[in-house]
Amino acid sequence: MRQIPVKINFSKDVKEMFTNFLSFGYANTDFTYMKNFVRMYDYLSSYSSDLNDKKYMRLHNILTCHGEGDYYFKHGDPNDNPIGLFLDKYKEKPDIVVKRNDNGQLEYDWEVVDKVYDIILEHGFKPIVETVYIPSVIRKDGIRHNIPHDYNEWRTIIREFVKHLQDRYGDGEIETWYFEIWNEPDGYPIWREDKSDISAFLALYDYMVDGVLSINKKLKVGGPAVKQLPTGMIFLPKFLEHCSKGVNYATGKWGTRLDFISIHCKAGGVEHGSPSMDLYLFDTLDKFKNIIYKYPEYKNIEILNDESDIVWCGDIGTDELSWMNFRNTHYFPGFVCKMVDAYYSRSVDRWKMNLTVVDSDNCHLQWEKSLFSGNRSQLTPLYEYPSADLIKKPAFNAYVLLSKLRNKRVIPKCSVKEKFDYGFGFKYGVLPTFDEESMAVMIWNFEDSVEEGGRNPLKFILDIENLPFKGEYKKVHYRIDKTHSSSYNCWEQMGKPKKPSIEQIKQLRANENLEIYEPIEDIFIDGKKLIVETNIPHHGVSLIMLMPKTCNKPNKPIIIKQEEEIGANGNRQIFLKWQSAKEKDFLHYKIYRKEKNKEEYNLLNNSINLNTSVYVDMDVKKNIEYDYFIESITISGQSSKI
Repeated sequence: MRQIPVKINFSKDVKEMFTNFLSFGYANTDFTYMKNFVRMYDYLSSYSSDLNDKKYMRLHNILTCHGEGDYYFKHGDPNDNPIGLFLDKYKEKPDIVVKRNDNGQLEYDWEVVDKVYDIILEHGFKPIVETVYIPSVIRKDGIRHNIPHDYNEWRTIIREFVKHLQDRYGDGEIETWYFEIWNEPDGYPIWREDKSDISAFLALYDYMVDGVLSINKKLKVGGPAVKQLPTGMIFLPKFLEHCSKGVNYATGKWGTRLDFISIHCKAGGVEHGSPSMDLYLFDTLDKFKNIIYKYPEYKNIEILNDESDIVWCGDIGTDELSWMNFRNTHYFPGFVCKMVDAYYSRSVDRWKMNLTVVDSDNCHLQWEKSLFSGNRSQLTPLYEYPSADLIKKPAFNAYVLLSKLRNKRVIPKCSVKEKFDYGFGFKYGVLPTFDEESMAVMIWNFEDSVEEGGRNPLKFILDIENLPFKGEYKKVHYRIDKTHSSSYNCWEQMGKPKKPSIEQIKQLRANENLEIYEPIEDIFIDGKKLIVETNIPHHGVSLIMLMPKTCNKPNKPIIIKQEEEIGANGNRQIFLKWQSAKEKDFLHYKIYRKEKNKEEYNLLNNSINLNTSVYVDMDVKKNIEYDYFIESITISGQSSKI
């Protein structure tokens, strides 16, 4: 087996872990309050991290909500398009946020807006606010639906919108949000064919910025969220040139405030036959970086890749293209983990980008139409959409693993040489992180190719020096690969049943979590030198953690949701959600249950891999009420139980 020796010195090249990669997105806003999406939020908020104190959620058309959930999806348009692009085929559902009264004055109904942002905030996320699309009452006309007939009214709407957010959520809260002008404006021919139409977009941005800042000058404004296509390469410099030194359409002054630049770089499209992080995502990011760096005033500006995805076309699954199955398998989490490491090693360290948010647009639950349909989603339904009875796909576990990284990192050194220097950091890599008392090192073996098999396993030999702590420690090893942390592999072994039995569903749930790869090990750290070895198969990821052995008891988890429901097979079941453990040395939960009329709780689940704060109890009797008790266990074996 090929050996990969890696040196890690925790006293050299220490850097902060500031990039936020626990952020997500989907289209469109009106899905948010549907039962299956609220359940998705329950899952996405079922693990904690002190690495990023701000996780973001990005979604379209907050100002053009129609208030009827998945209306367009039910009527045949999976994109839930709210802006009239399919008016020849579908009758547009009227948007309800902005209206005009009998006197011609603008009026507002914030009910759906509040419902959406309340759900986002209640689950620990913060919005990236897209001011897209134009409310119908101020559109230029049916063709030019992305241009207001009166820019002053556009500014007024933005101002009233932000004022409402400020009144409801407070200055301190919304100052942590991002206010983004649009989504992929370079995709609209009307804005890129001639100078006047580009000016229309620039004016839209100027009036939007003026409206936002008239309420609070500390709010972050930016854009333009362009695609990685040639249209984006043309559009972005024109936008930056205008913000830097153009005449502001709203104020008449020179230049327009720009606090962040947003771009969309993904790993390819269906036409490429296989995603490639290196050829598409980072190659394009490098090109965007070169455009931005031509403007010295923007060299240190915040940059958001707020659609950082494995491949375009989230609505295309295995029914359309069989090779999209990689979004069901361990390939997806392997890609995500390699991508996060590459953002640091290439974008931040090598290119010196101030890359602050990486939002993966992989919460399109509406496109995951059936069990493992291979769409751009971290969860899959046990029966057809809009099922809220969900199973975690392997991709979900990538983020659980990443949430365990620590807030500082060091740059590892590898002595292995490859042809063209495409080895360490491209085919395999290590991301060492730590804090004052613990270590978490991510190791990955991943080369872009959706073909099964691939290269042989690699043996990583980590030569670790100068750990900033010493004493008695516990070593924990998490693993994601074909046979670990994979509900899909379990489903495949069953023969891929379209409608799993109750017992099969229990097996899927038993294999859907992030798994510990080997027994937890006692280890003594002398602070000087440590050797760690592990073999990792192709497309596999490991996380090796060192935590001090302590007697500290974790806090008792509090149950926040207990919902009775009908499962995929018509069975009665109870969905549980509780507050996720905040302790750095958290390991897993135990679940206890008792019937209401009885005294004693019985142990229901004691799996060491139950490490997220959601659970579906499928072993419930008819007409019996239950009480539940959750116990939190640390790596040292300490319990929250009183």
